[in-house]
Amino acid sequence: MIEPIFKYFEEIDSTNLEAKREGEAGAPEFTVISAGTQTAGRGRSGHTWISPEKISVATSMLIYPKEIPMEHLPRLTIVAGVAVAEAVEELYPLHTQIKWPNDVLIDSRKICGILTEMEAENGHAKQVVCGIGVNVHQKKEDFAPEIRDMATSLDLELAKQKGVSEVTGKRQTITRNSDLRSNSFNFENETQQTSESVEDSEIQRASRKAITEAIWQHFLKHYEIFKANGGSLEGILDSYNSRLANKNKRVRVVHQVHDFEGIALEMDPNGRLLIKKDDGTITAVDSGEVHVRGLYGYA
Repeated sequence: MIEPIFKYFEEIDSTNLEAKREGEAGAPEFTVISAGTQTAGRGRSGHTWISPEKISVATSMLIYPKEIPMEHLPRLTIVAGVAVAEAVEELYPLHTQIKWPNDVLIDSRKICGILTEMEAENGHAKQVVCGIGVNVHQKKEDFAPEIRDMATSLDLELAKQKGVSEVTGKRQTITRNSDLRSNSFNFENETQQTSESVEDSEIQRASRKAITEAIWQHFLKHYEIFKANGGSLEGILDSYNSRLANKNKRVRVVHQVHDFEGIALEMDPNGRLLIKKDDGTITAVDSGEVHVRGLYGYA
């Protein structure tokens, strides 16, 4: 089994940038960079990904994808989305969905962001960095006002399981037996403290270390199949489509030329979303060309 090399930083500009620097210095494949705080984290389309001190997961993996056609490498964001969803459900009593192509949701609110960046040389991919950010300990007020109704955290969702509106207890260590060897993975201890409130003490708290390890375990399991299939997503279709938000529901496809509505069916092995149009025809849309929006809510 592949064994990542974990490196943890209390503070860093960006885990993606550090993973790139590691690659340029000749670091082994599957080196994982994680940080307590990012000062210059980035999301898709140049958006800022805010990583406040030690309340979220910020982690990136270095990959040398020699056997995979370069045009298929953007699909790694979809592989990463499935890995996050599976890791969350493995560790916690939460139900995830995936908004095509790779937004992981809980209760129709976004829980993570994924940014995959590639460096090419002579027409071939030299290295790929897959970066993942997961909201873990955030309270509602930690999110900017404009995204409070669209974002959530693991702790907020776990609190809902207990029927409370906010997490008020202290952090609780979640112990996980991992198959991964944590080489140089010096995550800070997430200490357990007792609460005077019985209700608060019974609220399960998420662990940044546990979720980080679980994500990369699931990612590498799927990556090996993805690589063996030459960049096809066939190996994750069942896991992905079982979580597809808006599956069999009406959506609007936003295109620079024209918009249209239809029923979202499923994702195909090429990462395209299949839409049944009103005339009965089925069309495959690519995430690089369109945006798909549910007609109700964020998803």
